[in-house]
Amino acid sequence: MTTLTPEQEREIAEAMKEMADKGMLVAAGFAAFRIIALNNSIDRDKIAEMYTAYMAGAEHLFTTIMSILEPGEEPTDKDMDRMQLIHDELQRWRETMVKAHGWNTR
Repeated sequence: MTTLTPEQEREIAEAMKEMADKGMLVAAGFAAFRIIALNNSIDRDKIAEMYTAYMAGAEHLFTTIMSILEPGEEPTDKDMDRMQLIHDELQRWRETMVKAHGWNTR
């Protein structure tokens, strides 16, 4: 695990914004994950497997969100409730990672 300075965190955040503007937000998230959590000695095959798993999780979440939204242009209260539940679930995971590994994932 890598501990980042506040300046490094800002640099990563800026890079993620730039990548998001280029349609690469999920890839940027994996890149940040590699910097924060992975040992540089991990071989390419293992990184490729982890990338596949990361992208599969992102694809699952996005596809599921898009399929559970209520019909219509505007979000409904039920849509907002579902999004809050997803947020809460991911927040619990984030808190677990911070406690277990000291990850600063924000």
